[in-house]
Amino acid sequence: MLALSALLVVPQLITYLRTPEAFFARSSQSAGQLIFQTGLRGGALWATLGRKALGEAAIFLLPWHGAYAEMGRPLLALPLGIGALTGLAAAFFRPRDKALWWPLIGIPLMALTDILSGTQPEPHGLRMIGVLPFAFLLAARGLALLWGWIEGRVKADGRRMGNTITALALGALIAGPGLYDFWDYHWRYIPAQQADPATADTLEASDVFLAELILAHAGDGPPILITLDDFTRANIPYLLSAAYPTRRSGIAAGGALDTPAWGDEAIVALPADPYRPRHDGKTPEHDGRGWVLLAEGQQILLPPLEASEAAALQAELDSSEPLDAATDWIGQPAAALYAVSLSPEAFTPDVIPIGASLGGEVALAGYQVESQTLSPGEPLWITLYWEAEAGAAEDYETFVQVLDASGGAVAQVHRWTLDGVYRTRLWTAGEWVPTRFRLNIPPDLPPGPYTVIAGLYRVLANEPVGVVDEAGNVVAPQVTLAGFKVALPSADVTLPPPDQPITFGGTITLAGFDATVDGDRLELRADWQATARPAADHTLFVHVVDEAGEIAAQLDTQPRGGAYPTGIWDAGEVVPDEYAILLDGLPGGAYRVYLGWYTLPSGERLEAMVGGDPVPDNRVEVYHFAR
Repeated sequence: MLALSALLVVPQLITYLRTPEAFFARSSQSAGQLIFQTGLRGGALWATLGRKALGEAAIFLLPWHGAYAEMGRPLLALPLGIGALTGLAAAFFRPRDKALWWPLIGIPLMALTDILSGTQPEPHGLRMIGVLPFAFLLAARGLALLWGWIEGRVKADGRRMGNTITALALGALIAGPGLYDFWDYHWRYIPAQQADPATADTLEASDVFLAELILAHAGDGPPILITLDDFTRANIPYLLSAAYPTRRSGIAAGGALDTPAWGDEAIVALPADPYRPRHDGKTPEHDGRGWVLLAEGQQILLPPLEASEAAALQAELDSSEPLDAATDWIGQPAAALYAVSLSPEAFTPDVIPIGASLGGEVALAGYQVESQTLSPGEPLWITLYWEAEAGAAEDYETFVQVLDASGGAVAQVHRWTLDGVYRTRLWTAGEWVPTRFRLNIPPDLPPGPYTVIAGLYRVLANEPVGVVDEAGNVVAPQVTLAGFKVALPSADVTLPPPDQPITFGGTITLAGFDATVDGDRLELRADWQATARPAADHTLFVHVVDEAGEIAAQLDTQPRGGAYPTGIWDAGEVVPDEYAILLDGLPGGAYRVYLGWYTLPSGERLEAMVGGDPVPDNRVEVYHFAR
């Protein structure tokens, strides 16, 4: 009994420690966490643990509805439930009965992995699969003890007929509920489910129909493309492994495409609804640009399809008749194959290089975005390209966050790499693995600078994999991708232009300017325009100079009070700004106002040019007044 219990328990515990994503995924979490890592503390933590433990114990004996329990039955039929309760009660009177105590020890051990994974309190029948063998052993021992107790009370006085009837009655009691459930499930419940139009999606049968359609055409010749979203639905790559057992990236280190050669034709496999619900609860993420190639026995990750090519592909799909199609049980469309014109050149990586090493195991080689300008209310799609160095020591989660200027996260994604279907420990040297993420940008996000951070995360240690230098020293907890922004509303130059062109550092132009003195207050208005994106966040200075050439008043500020620094200005962008300087305490006389820019921390001023000629001190006189 000990050996049997160990055979059942030890593999699960080892798997839990080595690949915890398998258990976190079963907890319906897009980002796996131990319950102690979720922010629950004190009474709330213990209450959640108690609800999970009691709920998982109750579903063995009480009717319930939930995940994998649509029929509302206990996990144990009535006779087995009686046996389990009998065994539980008998254990306290038979402390040396190993056949009772080993199941009672194994049940909590097998349930522990689910209880500790995530905060979802509702019981889940599928997660109890590991517990069921022990529950059956306990029920069997309990029924054996109960049968022995009954036999001891049935008099063996020759009344064989009575004993036979008793035995038959008990046998019917044990087998009857099971036979009824079998009939009810196969001849009532299943037909009712198949008659429901929504069942193919809610029970993931659409994945099966799609995979079977692809496998039927695996040897037709042209390569087949499936969406990246379908690839990350675990059922599909698993079923496709019958014809395409190898998974890899189609991008070689350095960014060159590395796929089997194909001409200008391909087959696209699409489900009837690419946005059908996912079983893991994650929002479907098909944008027409993420694809996986099926060719020569391989499932090959591709870089994002170019935007123009994606639009052309969608137009071709919309106007094409399918090569073949699959339907569900009631004849509804489930999946279809389309012949399209598409060449490998349409998948050309456009990578912004990074080359940051995480723990010396995996490097973030670069990333790809359509634009660094965020649109409030619209998703940011970002593709990260990873390269195995020494190779990942464990399976890491990936995380991406968009941070505002104060460091607060305004959008984030945190989940297993490619939802676990191509984990970090499977990555091989010589390939760049593309992982594509959708970050939902809030609709009320104000203009200003934003930063994207990305990295890998150790789940059980609850810590990121640090960025290391060449000596192996950790220099940062994650990789920082700067230069993102929410743009100001489009603006034109509305202020009077200067008499001659005024530029600073070859990238900033004073396109319009106005100034007034109102009592003891100097008010300045400027329309700045970038001729190219400035290389840094420069600081503006305003000097009020008296007749002796001394600075009588001044202002140092970043554009719009620091909310819109020059480092995020795009070429051609107009940035209106206003400034005010208090003049109280200044004696009467004539004053001149100068503008200029400098860079911190060096304090070096940008070269100032008026009409194409440099000016002294790299500052430009723009106004004068008298008091």
